[in-house]
Amino acid sequence: MKIQNFPIGTRLAAGFGLVMLLATLSSTIGLWRLSEVATNTRAMMMEPLTKERMTEEWYRITFAGLKRTMAIVRSSDESLADFFADDAKISTLRNNEIQKYMEEHVSGADEKALLQKIIDVRKQYVATRDLISKAKKDGQAEEVTRLFSQFKPMSDAYQKSELDFLEYQQQAVDKLSKEVDNVASNSKILITTLIIVFLVSGGFCAWYLTRSITRPIHSAVSMARSVADGDLTTYIEVNSRDETGQLMQALFDMNSGLQKIVSEVRNGTDTINVASREIANGNMDLSSRTEMQAGSLEETASSMEELTSTMKQKLG
Repeated sequence: MKIQNFPIGTRLAAGFGLVMLLATLSSTIGLWRLSEVATNTRAMMMEPLTKERMTEEWYRITFAGLKRTMAIVRSSDESLADFFADDAKISTLRNNEIQKYMEEHVSGADEKALLQKIIDVRKQYVATRDLISKAKKDGQAEEVTRLFSQFKPMSDAYQKSELDFLEYQQQAVDKLSKEVDNVASNSKILITTLIIVFLVSGGFCAWYLTRSITRPIHSAVSMARSVADGDLTTYIEVNSRDETGQLMQALFDMNSGLQKIVSEVRNGTDTINVASREIANGNMDLSSRTEMQAGSLEETASSMEELTSTMKQKLG
């Protein structure tokens, strides 16, 4: 079914409905892509970023513990181990919490292997650190020196394992960050493309809808102008059943009616002309016969006068 056959009101409603549908669709897709960006950002904040920050804290606590142990070893004060005992205990408890969280949230063989390396080195690190504190407290200087020579490579290995694990977490965060950026960039491209498509399709629909309404109206105006100028020969084509089509049909009927009236008037005029000519011819014939009768009467009157004169002469 052609669009011209639909009423103008229906077409206008459909056009506005299409514009609203396109706007709603564009907004819905935009919200969906924003939701996806928010979801990825939330996922990055909840897991990888948390593990990265906790790994950094783990490393800072280990670094501070190394500095405390070095201070205990190099100080001549044997009570320094007792002074740092509470700090060491708090640090160990916090590291235990971090380690437990990591064990519960690691995923993938590479991440598990890195964490296990930290755990293995940490056991030796903590055990040697406690031995150094005990030897220092007992005044065993040579034992402290021997243990510290073992402790330093352990602490370096411990810190390196933490840095490796931290680098892995940073890479995971960077990867998720890039994914979020890609989603945001793709969303921008998608929404921009949809806006362009919607503008083009909406503009085309508006142009086509306007053309389907104004073009028949222009034809109707042209037809009415031709009739007003006295031209009844214009061909009227009705291509739709909407209001403009009904208007064109009415103009067609009006033009046909006027043509019929003009034809009837013309036929009546021709009849009147014929009758007038016949009346004129009849009048001329009547005038001729009247003149002939008048001449006959004059001749009769003359003959009567002559007869009367003759009779008088004979009687006289």
